[in-house]
Amino acid sequence: MKILICGSRCLEVKDYSFIKGILTDIISKEQYDTATPNKNLEIVSGNANRGADHLGENFARQNKLALKLFPADWNDLTPPSIISLQY
Repeated sequence: MKILICGSRCLEVKDYSFIKGILTDIISKEQYDTATPNKNLEIVSGNANRGADHLGENFARQNKLALKLFPADWNDLTPPSIISLQY
């Protein structure tokens, strides 16, 4: 199972206990329903240096879960990138 952790650029999540509680609930339910060990879980993150992404990555590392990072490359605007300017 893959769990995506992504936050907003407008709202910075700082409450690690909230993220930890949500992830623990999701993982516990998945393991109860399918008897899947932790090694089959993967946390997917945008690799931000703060907020929900960062807290989710910390949770994955602390619990020795697989972690796949997708850092933003704001300088790569090759297609299929879409640029939208809204005022």
